[in-house]
Amino acid sequence: MSEKNDKRTLWNIEEIVSNRTDAIEKRRNRKGYDGRYFLQDFLDLNVAMWYGNNALTPKTSKKDLLRSTPSQWMFLEQGLRMCNWREETVKYYLLGNPFVWWVTGGSVFVYVAIVGFHYLKGKMLGYTMHSEEQLINNGFLYMMGWMLHYVPFFVMGRVTYLHHYFPSVMLLTILTGHLVQNMRKVVRGKVATLVTLVSFISFVYFAPLSYGFVGKPEDIVPHRMWRIMWNIM
Repeated sequence: MSEKNDKRTLWNIEEIVSNRTDAIEKRRNRKGYDGRYFLQDFLDLNVAMWYGNNALTPKTSKKDLLRSTPSQWMFLEQGLRMCNWREETVKYYLLGNPFVWWVTGGSVFVYVAIVGFHYLKGKMLGYTMHSEEQLINNGFLYMMGWMLHYVPFFVMGRVTYLHHYFPSVMLLTILTGHLVQNMRKVVRGKVATLVTLVSFISFVYFAPLSYGFVGKPEDIVPHRMWRIMWNIM
């Protein structure tokens, strides 16, 4: 085909066959397959996803208003336009609840401070209370989940967007609830009520961005543009 390198050429891939995929299928179809090859399949799948994601590299030749970097996600430095931005279009701007994202991002530092405090306390007193161990151990599980979902994006070569952080922010939300749950009973209820109330107010306040608005952005959302990098206007 003489035009195979032409940029206008459209390729339709209907089937991919390779020796590697054939080997995996043979293992799965083998009589008595009982999960013994799960680890190998798991590694093959993750390696394939890793190389596939790294192939989705950003185009450095032009400015992309949609993509963002992992360092911008934790404290919601940038949102994501979900459609064209013409005046007559219903415009959707993907933006997390700022209050929730900022509080949950801060919970990482609070947890690290708590771990450091109890470590020094245990060294001085020679023992650690059971409740303190539970606080640290359960929090460690959520922190590890957050890191495993978040840190790999820093070393990936692929183009990244805000929605890639969603699993991580959910884990930080659980971590925040865990920290509030372990506060003193007198304070816990007040803090939980305050966080819930402010989260709801913040959600309602920023809802027009996520649920769509019509017209000029400068007429609708100037008071909601709390970060300079939010490319709403």
